[in-house]
Amino acid sequence: MKKGILALGILLMMSAGMYYFLKQTKSSIFSNITIKTNTKAFSRTILEEDTWKKWWPGKVVVNASNDSSAFEYNGCAYKITEKRFSSLIVSIAEHDAKFISELMFIPIASDSLNLIWSSKPFQGGINFKDKTTKINKNLQTIMGAIQAFYATESNIYGLQIEKKHVVDSMLISTSVQLNTYPTTATIYPMIDNLKSFARVNGAKETGYPMLNIYKTDKINYKVQVALPVDKKLQDKGDIHYRWMLGGGNILISEVKGGTHSINKALDEMEKYVADYGRVSPAIPFQSLVTDRRAESDTSKWVTRLYWPVM
Repeated sequence: MKKGILALGILLMMSAGMYYFLKQTKSSIFSNITIKTNTKAFSRTILEEDTWKKWWPGKVVVNASNDSSAFEYNGCAYKITEKRFSSLIVSIAEHDAKFISELMFIPIASDSLNLIWSSKPFQGGINFKDKTTKINKNLQTIMGAIQAFYATESNIYGLQIEKKHVVDSMLISTSVQLNTYPTTATIYPMIDNLKSFARVNGAKETGYPMLNIYKTDKINYKVQVALPVDKKLQDKGDIHYRWMLGGGNILISEVKGGTHSINKALDEMEKYVADYGRVSPAIPFQSLVTDRRAESDTSKWVTRLYWPVM
């Protein structure tokens, strides 16, 4: 019942909007398109000028003095002047003609939305109708660029995120509390300790070492490392046996680069989890594909990221 009322409300909003735009003068600006994408991700990223730079089909002019950008296409200048909850106010200038336009995004479902770009003339010159015709034609290209960009999920998050199922895995793990961010010199002795424990107890490694780092408060970090093994082992001291139950859902991505690149990718995966309304039943972790002691060039580090979800 509630879903029906919500759908009716959205339909009425769209109908009212379309009626308003159809009442515009012939010299007004109007473009309309439907986009298939996650609506939460779209609403969050379309407000960011840095995202515009990724899909804009023309030239981007950055003003270093106030860290703002102007977007140029086919002789017209577009500038975001105001950000609202479900729209952007964009000024459009073409020589002596200037428009204050609104780019509205109206969700249709969780994975699609209606994008409407419209304006009434703000001020104009003698060839005003020709200019609006030109801008309307430009908007077809610009809206097409938005549609193409958001059709590819990796464009939004900056990395490829795969959805897979957890495979049964036996692990041994250990952890430590630190008041500084852990370095390679901190992490790998912990891994070596797990490898030695597995070897002494007749277990073989079945995958790359795993790592999780998170802040427990403003200054302290908890560092957990784990090692996949082929048999169940008994706890001893600060080394504990863990079992990762198979069949659950997990998000997987791969990143190349050092700590900054890894943390940025984890931030994007966290946004993905929120955008799709998922819940994490367990902590995310890094799988250290590259031995970071053997490779000092952090740009060559390969790390797989795993994020359990439900």
